[in-house]
Amino acid sequence: MINKAYTSKGIVSNTFFSIASKVFPIIISLICIPIIIKGLGEEKYGAFTIALVFIGYFNLFDLGLGRAITKLISERIGKDKDKEIGDIFKTGVALTFLLGIIGGLIFYLVAEPITINFLKPPEDFLDEVIRGLTFLAIGIPFAIMINSYRGVLEAMHEFKSITLVQIVLGAITYFGIIILMEFTKDLAYIIAYMSAVKFIHFVCYRFITNSKMSYSLTDTSFEKKYIKNLFSFGGWITVSTIISPIMTALDRLIVASKEGMENVAYYSTSSEITQRVGMLPSALVGVLFPVFSRNQDFNDEQNSKIYKASFNLLLLASVIFAIIFICFGEDFLTIWIDENFATESFFVLQIITVGALFNFLARIPFSFIQGLGRPDITAKFHIIELPVFLVLLFVLTDKYGIVGAAYASSARMLLDFILLHIYSTRKFKVDLSILSLILGAIIPVALSFYISGAGLSFSVKVGVVLLLIAILTLVFWMYVFDENLRSRIKGMIGGKN
Repeated sequence: MINKAYTSKGIVSNTFFSIASKVFPIIISLICIPIIIKGLGEEKYGAFTIALVFIGYFNLFDLGLGRAITKLISERIGKDKDKEIGDIFKTGVALTFLLGIIGGLIFYLVAEPITINFLKPPEDFLDEVIRGLTFLAIGIPFAIMINSYRGVLEAMHEFKSITLVQIVLGAITYFGIIILMEFTKDLAYIIAYMSAVKFIHFVCYRFITNSKMSYSLTDTSFEKKYIKNLFSFGGWITVSTIISPIMTALDRLIVASKEGMENVAYYSTSSEITQRVGMLPSALVGVLFPVFSRNQDFNDEQNSKIYKASFNLLLLASVIFAIIFICFGEDFLTIWIDENFATESFFVLQIITVGALFNFLARIPFSFIQGLGRPDITAKFHIIELPVFLVLLFVLTDKYGIVGAAYASSARMLLDFILLHIYSTRKFKVDLSILSLILGAIIPVALSFYISGAGLSFSVKVGVVLLLIAILTLVFWMYVFDENLRSRIKGMIGGKN
């Protein structure tokens, strides 16, 4: 049964489930990644992270249709056009399956030459990487179909179901790899296992989606008339889908080419940590996108309230994350992996954390702009950012190694936030003061770097950081959050709707 109602309580509960679907896999990965690094060795783990980059890039082949499905179904749920929902669902799923087959074939043809001529892993496990990428090609159609079914579930606000699948399969993925390493360290078999998990993921989403939709919706057929609508919205999404992962993955690939696989491990681990934590703001954005899509005909004041409240809450949460990782990054890496690994990578983690802070914040205007029907704007901004990032990445990596790559990545994320935020606030008349940015980002980050380099003992540093977070939270409560947001937070704490 499709859920057509959404309230502030619904947004909060859906955000909770969406966050839970991200938090548990993060916790599992924090437990398992050090074991995997020690089991494979730093060099082979570096090659393994490149395979993870390719898995993340599977979204390229759906041409934005997963997001387009969420958008178009959300609009029709908001306008009570039930008859069209099933047609869009079947049409979108059929198209993504076809694209998955094409994408799998393309990936199979290009994976080996890219690996040999560009990535250049050590000869000892070159064959393992090539065979593993072949298994990835087989998994691409199912990975792309996952996006389509998840798009339908998000449009119906079935975040609880998504959460359960994410938690269970997150555990199966990481613990399964550790168990598999007891029998073999061959990367090909490990990557094949990950492709098998993608297939299971697809089966789960397909079953849940069909069970949640009524018979009248599932008993529909492919409709050509929706192809244009899906691709017209998805086309611009595709531009972002192509460029954004390129910018996300390119730093690792350049480090692999210029600095070697061992340095990829140092760099990618720091990057992976921030990306994992970045799943938390993605959880909020995943809930807000269908809400913005249903709200596109609402007045500016109503959209401005949603944007402002979401942004300020995410700003406070993100800067707390930044303070903790900047101040305790080296301690965390030492405990998590070992002292040598921490020495080589903690400064990279600190730099990427600054960029990640703005990347988290950019998720709100990104979702806002796309949800209100302007995916072309986000795509055009990505086109502007790509050449700037490429120049910075090559120049800074040549000069400063993995630290330079971290500087380039953070600069790109800052530019992305500035472009998206300025456009959103001006175009859609969002009343958001610059005070929250100054209080919530610039000053706390500067103080965090000072605390990190002050040579304080661990216990003293803990006390200072807790004091900083307490003061920051108080300032936000008094000067950044409006009365309406404070009332809602009090109601949530008190158990009221």
